[in-house]
Amino acid sequence: MDGSRKVALWWAAAVTVLVLVGAAVVVFVLTGSPQPAAAGPDACSSGPGPQQVVVYFDEDAEMRTAAKKLRDDDRIVGLDTETKRETWERFKAIFADQPELVKLARPEAMPASLWLLPAEGTTPADLADQMRDELPKADSVKGVPCPMPTTAPRTPTTEPS
Repeated sequence: MDGSRKVALWWAAAVTVLVLVGAAVVVFVLTGSPQPAAAGPDACSSGPGPQQVVVYFDEDAEMRTAAKKLRDDDRIVGLDTETKRETWERFKAIFADQPELVKLARPEAMPASLWLLPAEGTTPADLADQMRDELPKADSVKGVPCPMPTTAPRTPTTEPS
């Protein structure tokens, strides 16, 4: 096999690997599941559809600024944060059985996030729409199902610093 063909095959393999890693990161970010134990409200209403809202940011500082702004918001009964590092740790745990994927992923590509539990009378869809308008630095806003439905709302467990 000549040198130019080897280079072309190498580039094709590299692009394929990058596409696979990118797809895994996109799925991980967009699904927001499985829900980490320390991030996201642990009190949710039951029923179909999303019960919480996740707001993704490119930087921890942007996430912390938004968390401070929303801490006393009447539309929200639960607010938790997840830094880029915490997201990376969760990613590694989720894909622990795929070490090649973890090796190819980049910690700096992981998002920081806010996990918001809407107050009674505020729908997750409405809250998500409002967050899109009010948090222009947010990279993405999604409604996601609650992993552990309970009946009692709780107070935030993670104070942004």
